[in-house]
Amino acid sequence: QRRVHGLVIALLTAASYPLVCLRHVQSLAIPSLIADVCTGAGLLGMFVALGQQLEESGASPTAWVNGQWYMFIGSATFAFEGVQCVLPVADSMLEPSRFKPIMSGVAFAVLAVYVTFGSLGYLAYGPNPPSIVTSALPMTPAAGAVQVVYGAAVFLTLPLQLWPANAILERWVGIRPADGGPGPRLQTDVWRALLLAAMGLVAYAGADAVFQLLSVTAAFTAVPLGFVVPPLLHLRLGAAR
Repeated sequence: QRRVHGLVIALLTAASYPLVCLRHVQSLAIPSLIADVCTGAGLLGMFVALGQQLEESGASPTAWVNGQWYMFIGSATFAFEGVQCVLPVADSMLEPSRFKPIMSGVAFAVLAVYVTFGSLGYLAYGPNPPSIVTSALPMTPAAGAVQVVYGAAVFLTLPLQLWPANAILERWVGIRPADGGPGPRLQTDVWRALLLAAMGLVAYAGADAVFQLLSVTAAFTAVPLGFVVPPLLHLRLGAAR
């Protein structure tokens, strides 16, 4: 099974390389749209599966506080993993003035989905739910389709989520913009290949402890993105004015 995990991670890493090497964020519009459709279809399928589980087995006994509650905090803050997509999306909008109301509506919609989905999952599977909820689905073609569309959504959103972080890292290591000629383009391509390889190695190392890996990742990345960076940006922009 370990070899299978490694093979899948290697194939996905290699397949995502062309998307990560795109030069302009507008080029990711179509992959992001397809990912949104896949996410919506996957959520719909999961809601149906959770409803069937509750109908067949009833609500499972729950324990709102158990010995691993601190792990939940790390996993919950991982909900901020996509916040880095906000800036590239705002920069690519044709009407930036509409960004604030759209962002507010989307944030409330995402919050409602998280609360509803989490509550249904907890009632369906009890205090010990699977780390990846799609792995608890029955082995049916419909369940396989849900897993495929979720995997496609994650695969297609990776380049957009990686975009701002990669731009910062490229400036730190002194890589010039890829539009500057063949030399900078080669540097950019090699750098992004190395970055993807590093991410693949981390995924392979943490494949057997996904829940713990998500919690640790969220603690060191999602918490600053969700709670530390926004106030700092607000203070910096306020001071600039």
